[in-house]
Amino acid sequence: MAPELTMESQTDECDDTLILKKAPDEVEAKPFRLLDLPPELWIKIGQMTIDALAPIENKDIITWSRSWHTGKKPNQKPTLALTCHQLHAELMPYFYNTKMKLTWELNSYFEVHLGKWLNCIGAENRKHVKGMRALVWRSKGDSVKKKQRELGEFWKLKVDMTPTWSRCEEKTGRWTAILKVTMVE
Repeated sequence: MAPELTMESQTDECDDTLILKKAPDEVEAKPFRLLDLPPELWIKIGQMTIDALAPIENKDIITWSRSWHTGKKPNQKPTLALTCHQLHAELMPYFYNTKMKLTWELNSYFEVHLGKWLNCIGAENRKHVKGMRALVWRSKGDSVKKKQRELGEFWKLKVDMTPTWSRCEEKTGRWTAILKVTMVE
């Protein structure tokens, strides 16, 4: 709202000059602070900001991993979450839960980059990461539990793999599966 102004005539040498003054009862406006809003509003604003971001995909993890290796520390966190501890604590779980869209072929080189990234983001953030899928082409005798154990040992993390889709070729006994990968802490 615009400040209310009053006009007074100046009675010095020139009577036709007007001076604009603030009304005496007007209080100076304080700066707006996001956290002064009720929590449900600033959380919603933060979530809407995150929703507008592009998802984190394989190429982003590879770029991050390569940059980290050269000594640069790239930031993949939403800027709003970096403004204060309270926003960070509230928004990062939502970010990791909604923005990860990672699909890779099991036993591929991408696992090296993804393992570095998962270790780097820490246990608290890892438990919120959703949206990881591994593609597997297996022969008879291979088991999901074996693949899960191998990946967990490679990343030095506890991993759970749940088949979400599979198909078996009758002639070869070879099958394809998509595994949902989640972190177990």
